[in-house]
Amino acid sequence: MPARSAPASAVGDEPTREAQSALRVANRSAASQFRWANLLTYLAIAVSTVAAAFTSGPEMRSLAGASIAAAFAFDLFDGRFARRFHRTKDDQQVGIELDSLADVLAFGLTPAVCLLRVVPATGPASRVALVLSGIFYVLCIATRLAHFNVLQAGTGAFIGVPSTVAGLFFGILLLWVPSPTLAAAAMIAVGAATVSGIPIKRPGPRVVYALLAIGVLVAGMHMYRLLA
Repeated sequence: MPARSAPASAVGDEPTREAQSALRVANRSAASQFRWANLLTYLAIAVSTVAAAFTSGPEMRSLAGASIAAAFAFDLFDGRFARRFHRTKDDQQVGIELDSLADVLAFGLTPAVCLLRVVPATGPASRVALVLSGIFYVLCIATRLAHFNVLQAGTGAFIGVPSTVAGLFFGILLLWVPSPTLAAAAMIAVGAATVSGIPIKRPGPRVVYALLAIGVLVAGMHMYRLLA
């Protein structure tokens, strides 16, 4: 007597509920991820874009410095803010990826671009040195963030200087107009520090609020100069 064939669902002719659910998620548009939970991350992206677009010379350095410091403050609390909202695991992962992309822009590309526009090059060699230093710095920040996401996320510690602290350093540096030599050296040194093996403990609440105070102070100093 021939064996009975298995039901269609048993041989995989019909997708399971889990597969159907995964398919629905995969077919969602990227626009579905514009969520209030990501608001602070979007604000960091926005102010960084403004800084990169409108910093046109030494006289506009305070716009760059204030924007970087503001992005720093937003980044300190974007995770805490996002956790106040109900999110699926997929939504959380998108938020993590979005945060890293925002950090590359706010603390990598924007400081480098703004320094290149603020610092007066003394000649072709000086300009080339600044550009190469800026490229090196941005590559370090991007590599540091990718390495953190894959190997360090959830460990409770940092290896290398965090990109947010690197960005804040340049927000402070832009209180002045640094020389080409100083600007190039700073981008090389800070970039190298972000990808170094320096172990750094994750800061506690007191340190976080101290850093926030520094960021607000730096932003306030830049805004005072900008509006004076």
